[in-house]
Amino acid sequence: QGISQPFDYTDLAMGEVAYALRYIGRDVHLAAHSGGGLAFVLALHLKPALRTHVRSLSFMGTQATRTDTAPMRFQLLMRLARWWYPRRGAWDAKRLRRGPSDESAASLEQWMDWNAGGCFADAEGRNVLEAVADWSIPSLHIAGAADVSIAPTAGVKAFADANGPSARIHLASMKSDGEDFTHTRLIRSRAAARQLWPRIAQFMDAIDAEGAAAYP
Repeated sequence: QGISQPFDYTDLAMGEVAYALRYIGRDVHLAAHSGGGLAFVLALHLKPALRTHVRSLSFMGTQATRTDTAPMRFQLLMRLARWWYPRRGAWDAKRLRRGPSDESAASLEQWMDWNAGGCFADAEGRNVLEAVADWSIPSLHIAGAADVSIAPTAGVKAFADANGPSARIHLASMKSDGEDFTHTRLIRSRAAARQLWPRIAQFMDAIDAEGAAAYP
């Protein structure tokens, strides 16, 4: 558990993600939680040829521009953690309640910079989301109703809107799914396995069967 080497989302996108997509080949459905979705999008942005491999994108709690709506306590905690954790190369995920595994300090600092500036930008300062709408890759975006800090609904919606008219957004809430999902429970819970994963599978099946217009 834990990561000590200094790598950010650009390194992840150009490394593991790009190599994995090349290895798997075409007709891939990508699904990711949180920053995993940012790594996917960044890889497709930096390596345009990889877009032909991808049939759809599904995101759970993925956003990069709107933690300004998060509770002030969370924002202060992130600022304090940013000062402290670079000394050890990774952020203590359990202590910060971000999941079971520590995360690279460089990647989280990059994510914080994007949110602070309200712009998901590549290393050259280009706005990634401004380019996404031209990709014509169908996408599904799931936001947790109780995910108010890491991926607030406003951020997930902004991320979805950037993906153009083929993007679909779903709010995982008590009304629709029997629970107001937190960031972690969007991916690690029996409720997610019952309610959210089948929704993603339905989206992928619809793309395979009839194309983006098949998903209501």
